Amino acid sequence: MNWFSYYFKKSSLFRFLCFWIFLGIVSFIIYFLLQITTGKTPEIISVTPHIVSDDDTVKIKGINFGDKEDESILHIGNLFISSFNCTSWSDTEIVFKTPKNFDTALLDVSVKGKVSLPVMLTAKNRLPVISENKQFSAAPEITSLSAGRGTVGTLLSIYGSGFGNSRENSQVIFTKQSENILKSTGISGLTGASCSESEFDFIKWSDSEIKIRVPDAAVTGNIVVVTGFSMSNPVPFMVSNKIGKKELTNKRTYVLVSEATFSNFKCKENNNLFVSVPIPPVSYRQNKVKLLTTKPQAFALNYQGGIIHKFENLNSQSKISIYQEYSIDTYDVTTKVNPVNVHARIKLKPEILIYTKPDMYIPSNDEEIKKLSAEIIKGRKNPYNNAKLIHEYIIKNIQPKPLSTTTNFETSLLSAIEQKVADSYDIAIMFCALARAANIPAVPIAGIMVDLNQKSHTHFWAEFYIDGLGWIPVDPALSLGLPFATAKEKLPRTFGYLDGYHIAFSRGIMPQTQMTPGGKMVRKQRSYALRQYFEETSKITAYTSFWGIPKVITIY
Repeated sequence: MNWFSYYFKKSSLFRFLCFWIFLGIVSFIIYFLLQITTGKTPEIISVTPHIVSDDDTVKIKGINFGDKEDESILHIGNLFISSFNCTSWSDTEIVFKTPKNFDTALLDVSVKGKVSLPVMLTAKNRLPVISENKQFSAAPEITSLSAGRGTVGTLLSIYGSGFGNSRENSQVIFTKQSENILKSTGISGLTGASCSESEFDFIKWSDSEIKIRVPDAAVTGNIVVVTGFSMSNPVPFMVSNKIGKKELTNKRTYVLVSEATFSNFKCKENNNLFVSVPIPPVSYRQNKVKLLTTKPQAFALNYQGGIIHKFENLNSQSKISIYQEYSIDTYDVTTKVNPVNVHARIKLKPEILIYTKPDMYIPSNDEEIKKLSAEIIKGRKNPYNNAKLIHEYIIKNIQPKPLSTTTNFETSLLSAIEQKVADSYDIAIMFCALARAANIPAVPIAGIMVDLNQKSHTHFWAEFYIDGLGWIPVDPALSLGLPFATAKEKLPRTFGYLDGYHIAFSRGIMPQTQMTPGGKMVRKQRSYALRQYFEETSKITAYTSFWGIPKVITIY
C-alpha cells in the first residue's frame, strides 16, 4: 500500500484537500475548453491608413481582438506578428508598425484559433503612377526555378536578373508556345496564363528574385518574364494535375470605350467629386488589359479596381465628361474535370476561404438559403458535383426576366428564390449564395456580353473554385436565354465553359475605401461592375450622372 492510499483512507483532512484539488483541475479544464469553443470571432471594422510604407504606424479598429495574453496573432501575408510585438493591443484596437520591405498583402487577426475575415493592406510603392517616356533596363534573364513542376497554386521562385526592383506592369506568363515560336513572334504574339494581382499570385518581386503562385489555367510549357518591352528567355515548367485541365482557345482582342457624364451640380464652396471608372481585371481568361486613352488625365491609375478622376470647386455650370479607351484579350475557356480526384475536404488558402463567407451582396448565411442548398446537395461532399447540382437546379426551376436596374439588391435574391423568377444578376448571386452555403468558394462576375452585332449588354455570371485546378466558370443565366434569347433545344454549354464574348469588369466585390473623410459614396444598382461606389462627393448636395455601358469599337 503506497502513501497516497494510506493517507486517503486514514485522514479525512487529506481526502478533503484531494477533493478540492480535483475540483480545481476539472474547473480549469472546463474553463479552458469553453474559452476555445465559445470564443468570439474577431472582426476588423477599419484599418488606418490602408496605404502604407515601411515602419508606418497602422491602427486596426474592430471587436473581439482579446488582449496580449489571449494567444493573439496578426497575420500579414506570410508574416506572423504576435500581440506582444505590437505597439498596443486591446479588445477593440490594435496598433502596430509595418515591417521592413513591406509588400501589399492580406491582413487578418487570429485570437484563440478564431480568424477574422482578411482585409487588404496596400504598399504605397505598389500604387501605379502616370509616367511619360519611361525607359526600361536591359532584358530580364531567368537563370533558374525553385522547382521544375507543380500544380495550380504552388509557390514558385524565379531567379535571375533584370526583373526590376518593383513589379509595376511587369508580368510572369506560363505559355505552351515553344522557344522557337517565342523567338519569332516576340511579345506581340505571346499567349498564355498570366499571374493575377487580384488572385494574389504575386508574393515577392525584386531585381533578382520573383516569388509567385502558379496561376489559374497554367499549362505545361515555358515560363517567361515580361518587363516593359522586353521578354526573358523561356524556361521549361511542367504543370501536373490529376483533377483535370483548363484550356484557353480562340483569342479575341477588343478595343472598348467607357464614358460617363456629370452635370447640374448643386454644391458649396471647396467641394470635390471623385469618380472611379471600372477597368477590366486581369484574370486567367482575360489578360493584356491596356489603357489606351483617358480624358481628362487621371488622378490615379488602377486603384482599387478603377481609374480615379478628381474634380474640385465645381459650380452649377460645370459639365464633366470622362472618356476611357482600352484594349483587352479574352479567350474561350473549357474545363475538363475528373470528379473522382476532387478532394471533398481540404484546407483552403485564406485568400480563397473568404469566398465561402457571406458579404454585402451574398447572404449565404440566410436560413432559407442554407436550407435550399442542403436540399439540393442532399449531404453529398464532392464540391465539383455539388456545384453542378446547384447549376442544374437553377436552370430547371428559375424563370428568366430582363435585367432590372431599380430592384433593391438587398431583398431581390430572397424574393427571386421564393417566386422562382430572376434576372441575370439574381441568378449569379443565387448560384454564389447556394454554393457558399455548401462551403464551395464562389464569386459573382459582372461585365458585358457582346452580341454578333458588336453591341454590349450588361450581364452577370459566376465562378467556383476547386483546389488544385482553380476557378471554373458557370453562366446559368445564359442557358435561360439571358441576355440573348436561346432556343431551348439548343441550350449553350454554360457549366465549366465560357466564351470570349464575356468581358468581366469585376470579380467579386472590390474592397474600396473613402478618398476623403466624411465623403458621400454613391453605388450603382446592377451596373456592369459590382463596386461599393462609383462616385464620392464632398459638399455636393445634388447632381446628375449618366454612365453608359462600355462600347466595343472593334474586335480583331
